[in-house]
Amino acid sequence: MRISIEVGHPAHVHYWRPIREALLREGNEITVFARGKETTFELLNALGIPFVPVGRNFPALLAKAFGMICNTWQVLHKAKVTGIQLMLSGGMPYSAQASAVLGIPHLAIIDTEHAALTLAVTVPFTDVICTPACFRKSFKSASHVRFDGYVESMYLRPEYFAPAPRLLGELGLRPAQPFSVVRFSSWDSSHDLFKVRTGLETSAGKEVLIRTLARHGPVFASSEIPLSSSLTSLVRQVPLEDVHSLLYYASIYCGEGAKMAAEAGLLGTPWLYVAPIGRSYLDDQEERFALGRSVSNLEAAINQAEAWLSEPELKQIWRGRRKQLIEATTDVTQFVMNHIHELMGAFK
Repeated sequence: MRISIEVGHPAHVHYWRPIREALLREGNEITVFARGKETTFELLNALGIPFVPVGRNFPALLAKAFGMICNTWQVLHKAKVTGIQLMLSGGMPYSAQASAVLGIPHLAIIDTEHAALTLAVTVPFTDVICTPACFRKSFKSASHVRFDGYVESMYLRPEYFAPAPRLLGELGLRPAQPFSVVRFSSWDSSHDLFKVRTGLETSAGKEVLIRTLARHGPVFASSEIPLSSSLTSLVRQVPLEDVHSLLYYASIYCGEGAKMAAEAGLLGTPWLYVAPIGRSYLDDQEERFALGRSVSNLEAAINQAEAWLSEPELKQIWRGRRKQLIEATTDVTQFVMNHIHELMGAFK
């Protein structure tokens, strides 16, 4: 069967990769449609995944309306030319709308409730929506199925991920040496178009966080926006294709990236998510497994980070909590594959 997977963010590349590999093993033809948001193209190239560029990212609200038309047209055109019979995406409106025009199924994985604009133009054109059980919305216009777990489980459970010990040596780090990972956001997604006031929106706030964490060891930074030269001199760059091994060995993660926070939890690393609004999947990790904490300002983040980093058995404690999570939750990759097979069977 000819299947497309649309990725509009680096995280999509990771969680669709096991699905893509499984579908290829079954003899299907897979086309990856990709938009160049942040490091998406670089990551696909680093992982050796062929892709077809479609559309681009539009950060401003009015531009997003125009971009909706342009991006959907490009996905529709490429899908028609390629003869796609089933479309998969991380809740992308472009694949959803293109599938409706072409009369073919669309399956979406969605875990962000407050992406209201995106949901409004995606859900009505989608056949199957897969969400975590903790997702706080329900959909009636599509088959809405829930899994007990997290999207990040798709590529970070032990069945799909093993850390690379060589990375520590390559980065000049000693085994068990404390270090931190931070993440800064551009806040230009459709669900992020509001004024952010956490203390991390300024270079001064970012510097305070970095200098605080640097007292405990090296700081690795990932950012959707260019950092000033004064900040780049204080941090080391996160290795693109080895980011999850880096998170696995890190002492702590702190930042504005919700996905990276969830990844840290799946890897047994304490996380602090700094944002005005939380995420249901992070709240679930916090309440069920005590793997992290969502905070609304920089001061709270620094206080919690200092408290955690003073704990000598921090990583051992979090490894145990990670084990509890894995034992209590679902293999989400297999869950999604089951629903893809149902759609494939219905199409035939």
